[in-house]
Amino acid sequence: MIRLVALLLSLSLLATPGVAATPKKTAAPAKKATKATPGKKGKAKPVEKSAEGRLQKEIWGKWKQIGGEDEVEFTKAGMMIATNSSIRLEGAYTIRAGGKLEMDLGLNNLTHGPIVRKLTLQGDELTLVDEPTGLVMKYKRVKK
Repeated sequence: MIRLVALLLSLSLLATPGVAATPKKTAAPAKKATKATPGKKGKAKPVEKSAEGRLQKEIWGKWKQIGGEDEVEFTKAGMMIATNSSIRLEGAYTIRAGGKLEMDLGLNNLTHGPIVRKLTLQGDELTLVDEPTGLVMKYKRVKK
């Protein structure tokens, strides 16, 4: 438990005053929206309907904190892994309206979240902002 608290404090991604760890809940990955193709029965193809869908796809991959040791990986399945030199947290993420990244991360059946950050992507640079505190975290893409 002490290591979990130490990680949560050291991972700037999670630095939110007043948010406590809660028992872990398993989150199902979000389903892709589909749209039938006119004139072709039984055929459906994925549709990226919004900016959130575009961000969801563009965030996939591994990111390293600029000027720090934190690493974050986002998968196509809506799962994420956050690590630093001593601990690894795993959980689910969702892109919400307005470019908000919502995360639920856990370790040893404890979940820390939901954690919400404003998400901005410019090329291979990911910026997360904790709007209530103004804390800015920048990451550089390591691999897609």
